[in-house]
Amino acid sequence: MGTFDNNFLYLLPLVFFAYFCKATTGFGSVIIMVAIGSLITGPLPVLVLTSLLDVIGGVTLLRVDATKDLRRLWVPLSVAMFLGVVLGGLLIKLFGLQYLHHVVGTTLIAVGIWLIFFRYRGIREKSNEKELTGSFSLKDLGVCLVAGTSGGMTGISAPPLIYHFGSQFSKEGLRRLLTRIFLVEALTRMGIYIVIGAIQPQIFMIALFSIPLMFAGIILGNRFFLRISESTFGRIAGVVILVSALRLLYQLIG
Repeated sequence: MGTFDNNFLYLLPLVFFAYFCKATTGFGSVIIMVAIGSLITGPLPVLVLTSLLDVIGGVTLLRVDATKDLRRLWVPLSVAMFLGVVLGGLLIKLFGLQYLHHVVGTTLIAVGIWLIFFRYRGIREKSNEKELTGSFSLKDLGVCLVAGTSGGMTGISAPPLIYHFGSQFSKEGLRRLLTRIFLVEALTRMGIYIVIGAIQPQIFMIALFSIPLMFAGIILGNRFFLRISESTFGRIAGVVILVSALRLLYQLIG
């Protein structure tokens, strides 16, 4: 049926790993799937597939996560993220990406190093009930707008969110917030792909094959997440961020 059909089975172990990381850190599925999966099938099929799985996976994470939150916090942040994605899509037509990619790549490396070596020093174990019940600030909105714009222009939106909110919340609160925001982003991406007709029957069938492995990755990743310390959480998240930096640098070199 074609090269994509013959190769899609290679994506299945990658799906498990990507959503294991997403359950462990709250992000990383797009980074991992695009960085590796695009070498197998090309970037667009992987982006579409990951958007479909991110919607299901995001809802699943919200179901297994007992952290409490309030809509007055995450809804405005998600709106800012959405507007940023739209803005990034407009800006990409006006500016060249080479220098921007260098800036983003440098930022990724810096955030990855911060997560691995420094974040846990300023984080105390916090009460989940208190972490996500506060209101947002203008700075929070600005960070989400910047993250969304970066995502719209480069496909990478996590680093600003990780650095800003990772300084405020422990791993439980951070993962919960990221899950909410990235679920809205995934729904937006999927809506765009539907409008432009990018969701082909083959990709939909691959998504069906991938769902059991995605669930397995989320379940095992969530169990691992509940057992790890703040320092281990930061190191794992930092490695995922550094992987995205390598992907970006590889794209520049190529």
